[in-house]
Amino acid sequence: VIFTALDSLEELDLGYNNFEGEISFELPTDFQSSLRIIEISNNQFSGTIPDEFGLLTKLESLFIQKNKFTGTMPNQICELRSSGDLNEIWTDCASPPDPPLTQCDDENCCTQCFSGGDTSAPSLPPSMSDTNEPTPDFIDEPTALPTFEATTASPTALPSSMDPTITPTTLPTAFPTTGDPTITPTSTPSITTISPTSTPTILCDLEPEKRKLQIEAKIIKISGGEDALEDPNSPQFKSFTYLVEDDIICPDDSNLGQRYALTVVYYSTNGDAWFECASSKSTSPCVGIRRRLDDSNEENEVVRWLSVGVSECLWFGISCIDGKISELKLENNNLSGILPNNEIATLSRIQDLDLSSNNIIGPIPSKINRLKQLTLFSLENNFI
Repeated sequence: VIFTALDSLEELDLGYNNFEGEISFELPTDFQSSLRIIEISNNQFSGTIPDEFGLLTKLESLFIQKNKFTGTMPNQICELRSSGDLNEIWTDCASPPDPPLTQCDDENCCTQCFSGGDTSAPSLPPSMSDTNEPTPDFIDEPTALPTFEATTASPTALPSSMDPTITPTTLPTAFPTTGDPTITPTSTPSITTISPTSTPTILCDLEPEKRKLQIEAKIIKISGGEDALEDPNSPQFKSFTYLVEDDIICPDDSNLGQRYALTVVYYSTNGDAWFECASSKSTSPCVGIRRRLDDSNEENEVVRWLSVGVSECLWFGISCIDGKISELKLENNNLSGILPNNEIATLSRIQDLDLSSNNIIGPIPSKINRLKQLTLFSLENNFI
């Protein structure tokens, strides 16, 4: 139901999770959906297949196999096969069991039938079902091992003598006549005191405490109250500490909200254990990254998540349009934990959100419905 407010959503992928229960819709009469693909296979959804799927007039593919749906495929959905763009309907319309969990009375309706009773070999997602992969070409192995010739030549001569040929000719002609210095200082040395030429730089032209309080006030609004910062082990508190103590962002920066939200995502999903944190896998680990970039050696620095002094638009897996997050793609990256709810709504310009093939648990954030420009949302193959 939370997705009905997402007018721009085109692809919804929640397959291979632990969702259960019935699906219900409460769609307004003037509802216009942009949904083209729905992938909710390999879950535990039950009840009848909702008639409201038939209201999704732009639907092209419906993958609902490997669930516990029962009953007959609604006529409203089957009509989209002839009157709309719906090309694929995959469901549990094969035996066993007998009769199948789902019946397709119209022989032209369901395009792929699966056995609802066979859970030993779950079907692959549609994007992974293509087995016609090119066969790699193999280069013939060498027929012989390379040969190496050792150098056999020996030195032609030995040194003529092992003793040095030159010895010192004389000893020093004189020794110091006294151990006391002959010259004494004429005056005591003077000490010159140098005063600093400028005062230390203050971030954002604010005293540290004032900067901290202003950042805190904005974060509290985003996270829904002061309670979010009471637990020092919470992702919110860790993110707040990063912004205040490590980062150099100012309270009036228009991107403070999205930077905070991304940092909360990092700490909520155990960012230090992600597979990739930078664009180069060889420099990817996220541990120990919170440092300010040295301008004198910036070309040798690696921009990772939480890198200080660079835009979050340069962090791994992120794309921006006009400085605002448009894509967040961290698929198959060992994210684990629960996605934050309040903070996710701050990414109001995001279009593609792909967190598939990770270890995410917990509910889908209810405030995902505030992301009005979201076109792709994938949580496939998690533990939600």
